[in-house]
Amino acid sequence: MSFLLPLIPDLLPMIMPSSVHIAKAENMVAVPAPRAASPQPVNGTNGEETETGVVQKDAVVHKSDKMCARGEYYSLTETKKIRQLMAWLVVVAKPKSSSSVHHYGEHDAIIYAVSGPGFLLTHSGDEDAEPKRNELSAGDFAFVPPWTEHQMVNETDNDITWVVIQSASEPLQVDLTEWGGAELKHAK
Repeated sequence: MSFLLPLIPDLLPMIMPSSVHIAKAENMVAVPAPRAASPQPVNGTNGEETETGVVQKDAVVHKSDKMCARGEYYSLTETKKIRQLMAWLVVVAKPKSSSSVHHYGEHDAIIYAVSGPGFLLTHSGDEDAEPKRNELSAGDFAFVPPWTEHQMVNETDNDITWVVIQSASEPLQVDLTEWGGAELKHAK
């Protein structure tokens, strides 16, 4: 029976799914940025600590043990290291369109809305429940746990752009025939 222990982290999200977390841009609270010590006096500071000019806002923190998101930018020198740990996708939804119903398998995902508004429909797994409509506007984040069925919907007359970051080095998307449906087989 102990041979099943290593499988628990992979099986548990399928049995007891987590909930989707939405972080609206207007509700994010600034986290104090580290202060930089000025090596030489700047504007009469006499070398005391000065503000860095960077505001950081926690968006998706403590929702996954594999990833998090903060409203800040990373330098180009850090990008290679980050890309080895996570898969990044840029999704552009054309006007009046929607994606297939899908999930990302065992991957956690963070979605960042570059533009919007758009809707992230999520399903709790309850057959009788309707999908929940989560509006994502520019600057909003969404955390999507493993195996969570969802759909991206653009009801506007403009393109919307979202960045999807998965907790893997290669993206995975499992398209479904419908909510709770079978895996859609793609022609090769």
